[in-house]
Amino acid sequence: MGKTQKFEQVAYLYIKDQILRDNWKTGHHIVEADISDRLSMSRSPIRAALSVLEEEGIVETRPYRGYFVKEAPNNESIIALRGRYALILWFRLLDRMVKNQTDGAVIKEECDQLLRGLKQAFNDHNRENFYNGLLEILRTLTSLGDHDFLEEECVEACRALIAAVNDSMGNEENDFFSTQIWILMYVENISYLMTHNRFDDTRVIAEMLVRSTLNWLPEDIQDDFESHSIYALR
Repeated sequence: MGKTQKFEQVAYLYIKDQILRDNWKTGHHIVEADISDRLSMSRSPIRAALSVLEEEGIVETRPYRGYFVKEAPNNESIIALRGRYALILWFRLLDRMVKNQTDGAVIKEECDQLLRGLKQAFNDHNRENFYNGLLEILRTLTSLGDHDFLEEECVEACRALIAAVNDSMGNEENDFFSTQIWILMYVENISYLMTHNRFDDTRVIAEMLVRSTLNWLPEDIQDDFESHSIYALR
């Protein structure tokens, strides 16, 4: 995926996420300058994303006034979109780390401590502590991107995905933890790669982590993740 398309997809998913979560209701005026400031990008990819959303019938243009929310799609899974959004934000933050020549070693000690706590929660079959620990280490890792808004959006999208898995797994603790061993392994690998400045290598594992998480959700959500956006992941 080229740099311009990455920006377009971040803008596309951000706008669609706001609409699907009902933060922007029908008739809401979409201000390009506000999105530009929040996402730290020029208006060109934002306009390209809005053009796609207009083709999808989600937004509309009004002469001399700009773009407005037309209606939220009623046939898309918000969890699938949030999974895609989380992944693309990861990619965007990793791009920033590469560009800024970030030193991942600055968070190694903190990540090692958080990983020990995560493993302890896993061994204790403490689901709440496991999920809280997972979000905390994701927050620490994304902090290397040095962009508060993108970091928070990424963590919140991950939180929604994790909550959906938690709900779908029910109360069978043994079944739950027998499946979450893969999540633990991916997070451990991501932590190692990022604290050793291997940000480009992290992309593949991040995608595997999101897809592995989606595997525990209904097939229609998995299908939505693959097909709801015109943008390719790469």
